[in-house]
Amino acid sequence: MHLRKSDANRLLKNKIRKVGSVNVKVQFLNRNLTEEEAFRQEKYWIKYYGRRDLGTGTLCNLTDGGEGESGQIVLDTTKKKISNSMKGHIHSEGTKQKMRGTRKPYGPQSEDHKRKLSKTRKGRPTWMKGKKHTDEAKQKMSVANKGKSAWNNGVSTSDKTRRKISEANRGHFVSKETKQKISRANKGRKLGPMPDETKQKLSITMKRKLSFHKDKEMSDEIK
Repeated sequence: MHLRKSDANRLLKNKIRKVGSVNVKVQFLNRNLTEEEAFRQEKYWIKYYGRRDLGTGTLCNLTDGGEGESGQIVLDTTKKKISNSMKGHIHSEGTKQKMRGTRKPYGPQSEDHKRKLSKTRKGRPTWMKGKKHTDEAKQKMSVANKGKSAWNNGVSTSDKTRRKISEANRGHFVSKETKQKISRANKGRKLGPMPDETKQKLSITMKRKLSFHKDKEMSDEIK
C-alpha cells in the first residue's frame, strides 16, 4: 500500500514525511497479538531491521518501540512542559487555510448519513448504562473542575434557538415511569440553602421565559 495515496493512518504518513521516505509500503508481520506480544515484536523487528532516521536500517520508526501502552499516564511535569512549549505559538494564515482545507471533506453530515448513523446506534446501550461513578472518581472530577467556568457561562441563547427548543419540546410529556425514576433518584438528597447569586440567576431566567411567552402570545393574537 502506497501511504502517500492513503488517509488510513495520518500519523504514520506525517512520520514518513518527517524521515523523507519514498514509496514506503506496509507489510504485516503478525496479527491478533496481545499488547505485550505486539510491543515485544515491535522492539525485536526495529532492532533487527534498524531505523532509517538513525541511518542504521530501513524502518521509518522514530523510536525503538514499546511506547503508547493502554492506561499510560502523562505526568503533570510532562503536561506542563507541553503547555509551556505551546504558549505563544500562533498559526499563520497559510497554516489556518490548510487546516480548513483538510476539514472540508468532513463538513456537515447529510440527512441520509444521519439516518444511517441513527439506525446503526439503535438498540445499542451507552457505555455508561448500568454503571455508576465511584466516590473516588466523583471526587477526582470535582477537584479537576473546581475553578473552571462552564463552556456556556455568559453565553446567551438567541431567540431563534429558543424557538427551536420550544418547538422540539412541544407535545413531549414525561411518563409516569420517568417521574417515578426522578423521584427515587432525588429521595434522600439534602440541599443546603440556595445562595443569593443562584436565586438572582433563576429570577433572571424565569423573567426571560415569561417575557418570551408573552411576546409569542401577542404575536399570535396579531396574526
